[in-house]
Amino acid sequence: MPRQPHQHGSQPWMATIVTAMTPDERKRLERRFTAKIVVDSTGCHMWQGAHNGRYPTLSLKGRTVYGHQLAWTLEHGRAIRPGHQIDHTCRTPLCVNPDHLDEITRRMNILLGSGPSARNAAKIFCDRGHELFGENLYTTPNGWRVCIACRDGRNRKYAAKRKVAKLATAWLAEHGEATA
Repeated sequence: MPRQPHQHGSQPWMATIVTAMTPDERKRLERRFTAKIVVDSTGCHMWQGAHNGRYPTLSLKGRTVYGHQLAWTLEHGRAIRPGHQIDHTCRTPLCVNPDHLDEITRRMNILLGSGPSARNAAKIFCDRGHELFGENLYTTPNGWRVCIACRDGRNRKYAAKRKVAKLATAWLAEHGEATA
């Protein structure tokens, strides 16, 4: 069984194999590839072959490749750049139409998606309704966005709890009570 490709990274060896093919080998690959495609009404080239539950897969020289990456490589004749991924602009993972595929950074691919990172990046208000931009936005060194009003409120609440605990400890010590 061919090993599964890394889900999102580029596969530079795939471009090496494709560019080293003779014209006849490339035509055979393209015929084999297009035989597994049905074009739908939206222009998507829907993959009818094997897939990993999300993305099209096929074997190339004994290695499993993603169909959308192969379609992009066949169209552009080069490897996907390091740090980049192929994005489905049609938002259809089984589509292998090169016109629906774009080479973008991993970060951009995540932000264009619908996962938690994309949803949080799109927020303009925090969960408590404060504006999440301008003077009320702090971005941590690792890229997290923090509402300053909420952060300051949490800090005041924590400081008040510590002050009460300190006063209680002092009162107990002054009145001869044992502290735990």
